[in-house]
Amino acid sequence: MHNIRYNYTDTTKNRLSGISATGLHSGTYQYDALGNLVRDNAEGLTVGWNALGKVDTIRRNGNILTTFRYSPTGQRQVKATGPDTTFYIHDATGNVMCVYRLKNDTLTASERYIYGSKRLGMLGQQVWITAGGAARLQDRNTIGHRLYELTDHLGNVAVTFPDQKWLTHDANNEPIYQLEVSSFTDYYPFGFPMPVRSFNTGGGYRYFFNGQEADNEVYGEGALHAFEYRMHDTRIGRFWSVDPLAGKFPWNSVYAFAENSPIGFLELEGLEKVKFGTDVVDFTGKTEAQVHDLLRQYRKYHHGNISTREIMSSANDNEYWKVNDITDVYKRSIGTRIVKHTGTQVSNEIRRTCCQWVTRADGRIDGGYDGANIGTITTKDLVVGLGFVGAITGIGEIAAAGEFTVGVVVGLVNALDDAFGIFTKGAGSLSQDLTPEQAKVVTNSVKTILSAISTASSVNNLKKPETDKAIGVLNAILSGIGTTSNAKNTVEDARKKD
Repeated sequence: MHNIRYNYTDTTKNRLSGISATGLHSGTYQYDALGNLVRDNAEGLTVGWNALGKVDTIRRNGNILTTFRYSPTGQRQVKATGPDTTFYIHDATGNVMCVYRLKNDTLTASERYIYGSKRLGMLGQQVWITAGGAARLQDRNTIGHRLYELTDHLGNVAVTFPDQKWLTHDANNEPIYQLEVSSFTDYYPFGFPMPVRSFNTGGGYRYFFNGQEADNEVYGEGALHAFEYRMHDTRIGRFWSVDPLAGKFPWNSVYAFAENSPIGFLELEGLEKVKFGTDVVDFTGKTEAQVHDLLRQYRKYHHGNISTREIMSSANDNEYWKVNDITDVYKRSIGTRIVKHTGTQVSNEIRRTCCQWVTRADGRIDGGYDGANIGTITTKDLVVGLGFVGAITGIGEIAAAGEFTVGVVVGLVNALDDAFGIFTKGAGSLSQDLTPEQAKVVTNSVKTILSAISTASSVNNLKKPETDKAIGVLNAILSGIGTTSNAKNTVEDARKKD
């Protein structure tokens, strides 16, 4: 491509001192103390950064080229280039729904995006907003104003085309209709468009590599991409700033794109590589806000088609597997994504799971969206992922809230035994490593569960083998902890009263 030679000032920090290349401006780079690129001397660029680590201003040869403003959560809301100011309107999940442009005191709704399970394209029908707030359509016919995108397996926008057919004639003068292609783009591995295999009629579609917006004013069309957390220079395959998750990947360059594996992986908003459609992403150590944000990005990349994955166990009771709300985040998905996450609201996650999944008699949990069977996970896997303390605490809170039938509670308790072998290994082996506080939490949870079973509206349910097994599991846990309590007798008392 450009026969690039990379030069480094300090290989331990992986910061470039400069590049020499064919077809690119060779020159030097400078970084600030945090590792953000502040000077690209070859292009005459000076980059300013805000306190959140976002690009604030880009100057060329001392003159302001582009400025940006962001929401409190870091999403781009304003981009100003010369007299042209762009405003981005997002939905609750962060998808861009509409783009307004202010130019020469004229405000126009210029782009309205079309979504299915992912972004499909945009409606470019202009809507002019007058000074009084009234709206005026470009014309009432929407045909010809829509532009659709076709993407490859990594979400790269390969082709865009309008919703309009053109009448022409074949060699026999028979009428035929043809589709006009507005643009097509083939990419080098790190996202730079191949000049001889790319074409654009000027349709104005702003998304390119990995489905990201390109800031064409800086290096040319498709050369700089705005991922949510970092800016990516597709010419040299490097980000402008340090990976926010650099501490999690000490072996990896803090500026690398998808760990330098761009063919088989995509970049998850400038944070880490993701193998399209197959990886389980580990969110351990991330904040709650980061988890929700990355789930939204993961859904966007995977087009809503998330396969059910095996839940892995966690040795740390503070780590659990979060089953995301399928109706809110993974609509039309063919399964549910299980992700590892750090937090304390275990019971809420079990409740959310039980709201979406119904326990079957054979110990599996069926799930559906709009009545469709979209896959199964086992209750055993669920409680293993939560950990012993997390699972029993969550089941206890479910029982206390009375949100589900006794059958659901019983099924989860028996899954606890299947997962941890309470009868075969002995509850004592599970409880011996508990702190006094954990033992107290487990004891109270078991008492709550037993009390809920004892007050069940249908006493016949208490006589089923499954219920008897669950009672035995709960009693074994109390015995293993060494608790003497009347709680274990509550079920027997209820039966005698019946």
